[in-house]
Amino acid sequence: MCRYKKQYELMKHENQRNYIKYQLLYQWMRLSLTEIRLREFFEEAHLDSLAVYGMGELGKLFYDDMLCQNCGSWVRYGIDKQTQADYRGLKVYPLDALPEKVQAIVISPVLITDEIEDAIYEKLGEQRTFTIEEILYELSRKHGIQSALWNL
Repeated sequence: MCRYKKQYELMKHENQRNYIKYQLLYQWMRLSLTEIRLREFFEEAHLDSLAVYGMGELGKLFYDDMLCQNCGSWVRYGIDKQTQADYRGLKVYPLDALPEKVQAIVISPVLITDEIEDAIYEKLGEQRTFTIEEILYELSRKHGIQSALWNL
């Protein structure tokens, strides 16, 4: 019986993660269709030296979106705990082997951001971080675009 409960909890967590990812992508698309771009968030914060933590689906989409906005060069490298090949010319490093300090790290995984922020702090000390959810929230709030993830 215990084995089934553990499987159920894992499936429940995965379903929650997928629901949040879907809502983030939906909101991202809504912003994009109204010509609100991620670039705006970073320009207003005067940030042009970034790294992306987590080179899974959302991390790759973040980088691709920045490339489409002619600011791919702002993303200096990717960070991922699983060693993987570079992505579209973007070098990917483990957290303990970063080549240079950046102004901010964008965290792409959902539901584990606290653990990632703790790991970043442990390795790098003070480091400015943003989650993709925070970025989308701020852009949505500024432009009055509603979302199922939060109330504005």
